[in-house]
Amino acid sequence: MPIYLLLVRRNHSVGWIDAIAVLVGVAAVGLEFVADLQMHRFARTKQPGQVLDRGVWAWSRHPNYFGEFSFWLALALFGLATDPAAWWWVFAGPAVMLALFEGASIPMMEKRSLERRPTYQDVIDRVPRFVPRPPRRNP
Repeated sequence: MPIYLLLVRRNHSVGWIDAIAVLVGVAAVGLEFVADLQMHRFARTKQPGQVLDRGVWAWSRHPNYFGEFSFWLALALFGLATDPAAWWWVFAGPAVMLALFEGASIPMMEKRSLERRPTYQDVIDRVPRFVPRPPRRNP
């Protein structure tokens, strides 16, 4: 829905929030692309019980979800740039996506991963759950 604001308000001039939105959006699509590419390559050669924890997957256990959330955030930023008074509803999309990821998708996937691959616990201990950051190393 934030894009609706861009479509109906044609007098909007591009500003710094738009620039940030473009950067966030491009980074989000790039992250999702790289995460999916790395997962597809890993899936072709993985051994039973093996877990992907290299590349962007070493920085986040769910980098593709973070990329998707970030894309929704970029859309919200475009909406905010167009109509700052509408901030409360343009961020509904990212908020819902975050709630779905953190409340349903990620917990279900991690439970299933632990059941199928007990070594996944090591990944949980080292790799951040959602927001990418340098991974922790085991002592």
